Amino acid sequence: MVSFRRYRSLVWAVGTLTIGAALSTIALTAPSTADFAFQNTRRSQAVRTIAQQFQMKVARADRASGRVTLRLVHVSLDQGLRAVLSGTGLTYARAGSTLVIEATARPPQAIPTTFPAVVLPVTIIEASRAAQELSVLYPQARVAVDRSANALIVIASPDTIGAMRAVLQGIDVRSPLRPTTEALQLHVVAPADVARRLQRLYPAARIGAGPNHTLLVTATQTDMAQIRTLVSTLDAPPTPSPAPQRTPSTSQAIHLTQARASTVARQVAGSIAGLQVKVAGDSVVLIGSPEDVNRARDLVAVLDQPPSGVQFTQVYRLRTLDAQSVGDLIGRSFADVRVTIDKDDNAITVLANTAEQKRIADAVSQLDSAGASGAGNPGAGQPGTVAQFVGPNGGFEIYTMRAALPGPNGAASTSATEISQTVTQALQAAAPDLHITVAPNQQQLIIAGNPYSIKLAKDLIEQLDVAQKLGKRLLGTVLS
Repeated sequence: MVSFRRYRSLVWAVGTLTIGAALSTIALTAPSTADFAFQNTRRSQAVRTIAQQFQMKVARADRASGRVTLRLVHVSLDQGLRAVLSGTGLTYARAGSTLVIEATARPPQAIPTTFPAVVLPVTIIEASRAAQELSVLYPQARVAVDRSANALIVIASPDTIGAMRAVLQGIDVRSPLRPTTEALQLHVVAPADVARRLQRLYPAARIGAGPNHTLLVTATQTDMAQIRTLVSTLDAPPTPSPAPQRTPSTSQAIHLTQARASTVARQVAGSIAGLQVKVAGDSVVLIGSPEDVNRARDLVAVLDQPPSGVQFTQVYRLRTLDAQSVGDLIGRSFADVRVTIDKDDNAITVLANTAEQKRIADAVSQLDSAGASGAGNPGAGQPGTVAQFVGPNGGFEIYTMRAALPGPNGAASTSATEISQTVTQALQAAAPDLHITVAPNQQQLIIAGNPYSIKLAKDLIEQLDVAQKLGKRLLGTVLS
């Protein structure tokens, strides 16, 4: 017969073994990615921290000398270790669940000192952060930080410099989610009253009354744009009634494409007193005086915007350029967007977020207006670049030609097509991403690629785009 004390000991032992087995099973499941932040941390300790996060052990970690300051987001084990060991001449090897830190078989090749140093200015983010990200992407380049000027000093090949400029332009931007502070001047309403009304609509923002009849607002860029419109609507002087007779009311239904109808209706009703706002499916119905309905309609147009970072579809119809050429340019310049060509309507359909749609709209406007400038516009004869756009993966420039070159064997002039083919063939090896399209007006060339490729193409085009006799001689030289 088993005593109660012995029975309790057996139950405790079995429970401990069960819990231990469960914890061992959980511990065997290592994460695929993780986040790390190292501030002046010893490099060996950073290596141990990354290995421990992924359920690995480290041997010879003390070989990684020095200190490191890094912030890594959603990185795998290999990505984290490569970032920490970058520039040390060390690598690692796996031996089961153990990582062995060892020297590379071949020391990293030094960059030729024949390349001049290039200064890359950083406008918004810190230069040290830009240096960390570029060093991981381009370990063959020498990157130094000038903190006083918030700039990078880089020694690398021209191709690498061009690629680094494109990456820097993509990361040196202000986050749309970062709050900004503005002082909005009021003229009619009291700042305290406006602050109370707006604070209920935007609880995430900080809104208060400031000196000199101003409103101090701290909010994200999206909320700030809406708050400015609401303030201008609330601060409008009251419209005097010309006669005691009752103003006839009118109604209008507005279909929303991006924002929720209930949210827009609540914000409009709280901003314009006396206006009736109803929700009907994806539409809002405005009932009130013609003046109030017009003000509310403008306010709805501002509020009917998609959230920041959410992709939506926009259709761009082209008047002068071929939709296929413009779609190819946008597809090469933006890797994350999806472009569909409608040849029947000569239009493109783009799926992208708000920031990308704005940049694409500007680019399409420049392209289409530049193409139209050749048809009866006196400004079309001005030589040089008439439009320019730079995207995260490249950009384009539109070049207006100065002179025409004769066709082969004295045939009719096809200078734009000949120069396009000649430059593309001549720079095929030096600029593989270069793409040149002839505009429909036959007077302009659309040059697409990274900044370095565009510069090479423009330099060669300017040599070919001269008077006929000299142009013919240069063309023959390039082709030979």
